[in-house]
Amino acid sequence: MLGFWINYAVNRTITSKGQTQWIIPLALQLLPGALLFFGVFWCPESPRWHAKRDNWEEATAILSKIRHLPPDHEYIRNELSEIRVQNLVGLPAGGGKMSKKWMFKKLFEKGIRNRIAIGLLLMACQNLTGVNVCLTWHLLFINITNNITDHHILLPPHIRNPWYPRYRHQALRNWFLRRR
Repeated sequence: MLGFWINYAVNRTITSKGQTQWIIPLALQLLPGALLFFGVFWCPESPRWHAKRDNWEEATAILSKIRHLPPDHEYIRNELSEIRVQNLVGLPAGGGKMSKKWMFKKLFEKGIRNRIAIGLLLMACQNLTGVNVCLTWHLLFINITNNITDHHILLPPHIRNPWYPRYRHQALRNWFLRRR
């Protein structure tokens, strides 16, 4: 929803003659990704990651730092023992090492296969709900019903971007106005 307001503000305040009208919304969309990228450098590794590599001292230190508890606290010891048990449960039978072949085989086990299928079907069938149509066209219908004459102002960015020729918007607008 914030993208619609950003596009509205940019369209109202910046002239469409230059490149600035599409650069500013693009830069604002890149800002959260850049903050996340640079924030990763201050994020400590997971205690589970250290535990999988048998580095229990570092896992204990990070866990005590995250929980704001001393390393010998009972809560830290219990959580580390739970991590130890989970690491043992996830290993292949016979105490072997997890190889890529073993992990690939694990994908096709009954419980995992069902979870993967449900996730893929949910992503594929989401398009059948019509939510994309609602998000794309609802502003145009609001403009038409409220008699707003400059319809392209509130169109979503993927319809009103600089790579789409201007005549498409005019033809689309005229088509909707004729159907009224």
